[in-house]
Amino acid sequence: MLLLFVALALTRGVVGEESYPAGRISYDGQQVLKCKFNADVMPTIEDSLDVWGVHADGTIDVRAKTPKERALIESLLDGCTVVIEDLEAVVQASDAANLAAREKAPAGWFDAYHTLAELQQYYRDLQNQYPSWVSSVNIGTTANGNTLTVYIINPSRSSNAPIVFLDAGIHAREWIAPATLNYVVDALLTEYNAGNTATRNLMNSMRLYVLPVVNPDGYLFTWSNDRMWRKNRSRYNASTCYGTDNNRNFNSHWNGGGSSNNPCSDTFMGPTVASERETQAIQNYVANIQPSGPFLAYVSYHSYSQLILRPWGWTTTNSPNETYLKTLGDKISTDIRNAVFAKTYVSQKSVQLYVTSGSSADYMYDTNVTNANRYGGRNYRVASYTIELRPSDTQTAIGFQLPPIEILPTGQENYPALKNFLTSVIANPVLNNA
Repeated sequence: MLLLFVALALTRGVVGEESYPAGRISYDGQQVLKCKFNADVMPTIEDSLDVWGVHADGTIDVRAKTPKERALIESLLDGCTVVIEDLEAVVQASDAANLAAREKAPAGWFDAYHTLAELQQYYRDLQNQYPSWVSSVNIGTTANGNTLTVYIINPSRSSNAPIVFLDAGIHAREWIAPATLNYVVDALLTEYNAGNTATRNLMNSMRLYVLPVVNPDGYLFTWSNDRMWRKNRSRYNASTCYGTDNNRNFNSHWNGGGSSNNPCSDTFMGPTVASERETQAIQNYVANIQPSGPFLAYVSYHSYSQLILRPWGWTTTNSPNETYLKTLGDKISTDIRNAVFAKTYVSQKSVQLYVTSGSSADYMYDTNVTNANRYGGRNYRVASYTIELRPSDTQTAIGFQLPPIEILPTGQENYPALKNFLTSVIANPVLNNA
């Protein structure tokens, strides 16, 4: 590993500017139910309940904060069983496990989850270590004044090499996502420095853009106040509720289903398309970098359910590149399964899970339609994927509370799949067949 985690002497108090986890809200009396999925009632569920996961086996995990919410869930969905009886106990156990992992000596960097400040320092250290080919650019600030910094990794220093964009943490509570992105970046550079031929060829053939945490305001809030927080921390129209779901706010069929216009909903799409500072920053930055070379691949890490999701989410109509995108997605799934842990990640169209609109993955796929990027006489689309990481459901682990001991295995099974995917896409880009 490039960096080793220096164990911190932590208490249940302040870590830098972040509380860990003093002041956290209580989840006493809250439960999580697993039920049969029913697309017909999804609008009602998304408006008033907290959906944790929708799975390829036709089930859905929903949090019940009160007995009244549990009754509502059981009135809307069939076959419900309680999979988390006491959410407060689960969160306390998770806090304790991560604290123990952070205090362990010696500790590796990927033995524990890290605060926003620690993640930011990791990437700054990376730039300091490799100043000739790791650079950064601040693309915007959030509602709470946190900076969105993209790191550009370009060992060949080519100004027009193909573009690959990776991000994580658009949903705040999905801690395994920034950790996994951190792992794959670390692994790429470790292998590059070790002289691995395939990795050197890959890294020298692209410009890698990395946004470590899309939603820093929300991520901070999960450490200080509410571990289950999903959205950003913006606020509109004097609502008593905070937050917009950035993954329903992008300029791709915004308000086309699978989102809510209720500011209190966890899938609130925002008051207008691309209303959020994070969304605006990413869209503007992508538009600015596109003319410099072909934008070929985008991967956004999420959790949970172990899925490889391809466009589109807003319609059942196949995308123009469905055949090739399915082939690529299936290969990612196969490569993960063939890794040492033999985990199954289901490859499917996003809409096959449930309808979503305004997502970052659909926006990235669509972006070369409206911003044609002609390179070598051809017009490319972005091979765009959302990867839902471990666990597969709340019965094999505990939803967003993935134990820190699973950080390394999650990275190790996803890294070779990502490397093979990028190698394939750069050699055989997705052509615009529309």
